[in-house]
Parts: sequence; structure tokens; C-alpha cells
Amino acid sequence: MDYWSLVYPSRINWKRFEPDWVVYEEASNQTLAMNACEIDVLMCLSGDPMEVSSLEKQVLDDLQLQDNDETRLTVSASLKRLNSVGLIKQLQDASISNQSR
Repeated sequence: MDYWSLVYPSRINWKRFEPDWVVYEEASNQTLAMNACEIDVLMCLSGDPMEVSSLEKQVLDDLQLQDNDETRLTVSASLKRLNSVGLIKQLQDASISNQSR
């Protein structure tokens, strides 16, 4: 199974500016504008790593979105963007127990 995790959990700060969010990541000195789906992914991952299907379900529930192909693509696009900017990383099942916090 694939899991997702924050790269630097304690180094992310966020602030809401309706309807979007601004996130500052200390380690890379990045400031990014994010939509509700992207920030919810970050919030979900602020605890332990999550398996991808559980993460998708949690985001859909949090944002009160219908579970359909379009909304799952939105969550998938959020995961890809957050991964591409270095805020989250994909973990394999075996690496979960070895992940340092």
C-alpha cells in the first residue's frame, strides 16, 4: 500500500485568506497559495502518514464533496502538486515504521 506523509511536519505554517490559503514552509523558505483541497490534505497529514484511499475519503468528507471520479481527480491533483513542491512524500508500506518524525 502507498502512504503519504508531510516532509517537514513541524515546519509548515498556514493562514487563511478567504477562500484560499497561504502556506509558508520554513525549510525551503517557500510561500505558496493553496486551495481548500490542498490545505485539507496538509491538515490530514499533520498527524501520522495516511494510506491514499483513507486520505482521499477523509478529504472528501472534510470538504463535503461527492465521491466521484471528478472529486477523486481533484484530490489526486492536490497530492501531485504538494509532492512536486516538496511538502509531502509518498511512502511504501515498509517505510512507515522507519519514518522519523
